[in-house]
Amino acid sequence: MTPPFAPLTRGFRRTYLTLLLAMVASAPLSAQELDCQVSVIAPTVNNVETSVFEQLETAITEFMNGRRWTTDEFTLTERVTCTMQITINKANSQTNFEGTIQVRLLVKVQAGQQWVTARELRARIKRRFDAEGIRAPYQHRVVHHMQVGPDGETKPITEPPGSHAPVPGD
Repeated sequence: MTPPFAPLTRGFRRTYLTLLLAMVASAPLSAQELDCQVSVIAPTVNNVETSVFEQLETAITEFMNGRRWTTDEFTLTERVTCTMQITINKANSQTNFEGTIQVRLLVKVQAGQQWVTARELRARIKRRFDAEGIRAPYQHRVVHHMQVGPDGETKPITEPPGSHAPVPGD
């Protein structure tokens, strides 16, 4: 037996859904700030289940795309496109890994503003990394000039004062 208010409830639901859809459709579309695609690969790691890396990929994707990074409102076309490739090189345990990350951003800006925007973006990233104590590694080589003395002992070559270009902060 249907209750006497069942047609009213169905009508209310239909009206409510129609109203809700109309509000969503008429409101400006807003989304989170990022449209991030994440890829986690482990080409040299054999002792860890691949599902661990799939779960990691899903968790990072959801975190990056689901988090509200600012209080600003963005339309779907204003989102920053981001790709991350995380390469796991070594598994120290089932939950501790070593690897690298490569991040690529595609930011839409007004014509002619790309260089100013790129500089500002890099400066903000650097300031944040510095504040968090994150140092970006870079490939470099340190060369020590050594000299073999008459006794066969190696010693660093000492340059006479003023023979090298001054270094800021020297």
